[in-house]
Amino acid sequence: MELFGGEPLLLKNKPLIKRILNFARDKDASITIVTNGVMAKDFIDLLLPVKEKIEMLQITIDGPPEIHDRRRKYPSGKGSFNEISKSIDLLLKNNINTNIRVNIDNTNIEHIFNLYEYVSKKGWLKHPNFSIRLAPVTDHSTLDYDDVIIPEEKLLERLIEVYDKYPVLEDLFGFYIFKPLRHILDIVSGAPNVSPKFFNCESNILELNVFRPDGYIYACGESIGKPDYAIGKFSPRLEFYPDKEKLWTERTILNIEKCRTCKFAPLCGGGCAYSSIIIYKDNSKPICERYQKVLDTFFRLRGEKILKKYMNDS
Repeated sequence: MELFGGEPLLLKNKPLIKRILNFARDKDASITIVTNGVMAKDFIDLLLPVKEKIEMLQITIDGPPEIHDRRRKYPSGKGSFNEISKSIDLLLKNNINTNIRVNIDNTNIEHIFNLYEYVSKKGWLKHPNFSIRLAPVTDHSTLDYDDVIIPEEKLLERLIEVYDKYPVLEDLFGFYIFKPLRHILDIVSGAPNVSPKFFNCESNILELNVFRPDGYIYACGESIGKPDYAIGKFSPRLEFYPDKEKLWTERTILNIEKCRTCKFAPLCGGGCAYSSIIIYKDNSKPICERYQKVLDTFFRLRGEKILKKYMNDS
């Protein structure tokens, strides 16, 4: 079970959150909460009784305090970093699994090391219940780019420049955030059962069911709030829409014509189904990400290093 929003951990939601967490515990369901972290410290009393079932609280931080506070503010204009930091301290003090997601784009990528220094000084990296990862900022409603969201190979190039200055960051974060590189890195690292991707994500097999306050059920977190793409309803009674389910389940690289002759299809799974529906109004169109350019950039700047690692490991 995963709680996300909007922001689920609002004080006005506390009685409802208590009921949901107790329900999950009674059903022996794992719990994930995606939160901005500002009020997470005020929910410790609810989290402690179910902490063995908590896979993680995911909290987004967009950089060191001065950068984060420019991007994530209260309505008053005050930044939120200090309150989030207090929440993380308290979560870790109580041994609650906490994951920091660092959204990176063209405007904050140079400041990753400053955040690393802050996290290191806080001692979070040494805590067994703490993890941190990078995540690129994306817009699935368009294939265009701007000054913030830049082509993936350009973001990769800039990230490698940062890694070259601060090698400790490459050891910590690596390159797994770039989808074109995941299979390659899995193979190099000896991951078991590396297989072709016949579909893009869990939405294509209806593994993710999002229940929203509007009473609808969605297959994809990005489609919520658009009832035309809902796969069913849970209120006033439970029902599913088979024709809408097919928008997701019938989208595989075997059913997308262009994917049948594409050498990258087994790596990308046809791209994002939601993007295809929004951009082309057609789930049978591939969303062709910049795999060749990303791979060319990676091997140009890191190929020798990866080859040496592979040879040494073998």
